Amino acid sequence: MKIRKDPDKALEVLLYVAGRTSNMYNVLKAIYVADKLHLAEYGRLIYPERFIAMNYGPVASLAYDIVKDVRDDRRDPVMEDADDAFAVEGHHIRPKREADLALLSESDRRCLDEAIRQCGNLTFKQLKDLTHAEPAYRRRRINEWMSLTDIAEDLGMPDLVDYLKQEGCA
Repeated sequence: MKIRKDPDKALEVLLYVAGRTSNMYNVLKAIYVADKLHLAEYGRLIYPERFIAMNYGPVASLAYDIVKDVRDDRRDPVMEDADDAFAVEGHHIRPKREADLALLSESDRRCLDEAIRQCGNLTFKQLKDLTHAEPAYRRRRINEWMSLTDIAEDLGMPDLVDYLKQEGCA
């Protein structure tokens, strides 16, 4: 199953979360946790995303690429106008506008709010410990893509695991 990127929705998710907790690490971990919650509850991710096992835990790749585009002023950005939507100041993401809620469903917002509640005020060490403990993360080497099938398996969703394997996501 090929993941079709949706940078517009990824940007709105970033803005939504960063408007409620601005530390980059907390924002990116909250997106990961929200996607797991959404997958467990609704059988799909908030937006098509791939997760990578990085030194400090799993990271939503597209969201992180957008942050790096703005932070590093990269030549070939995922989105041309992301720097109009937010700035990166040190380790903080500062929204320049509110998230467009028309692009976020009620279930998206519910899972994002819960993830922000769980992750928004944790320290770097607490978030690192939380996400490093996950089997789907521990199965991968650093900078290796995490398997959506592994994440679904960790959530105890055998039907979704079977479906993902049939779709070639194993």
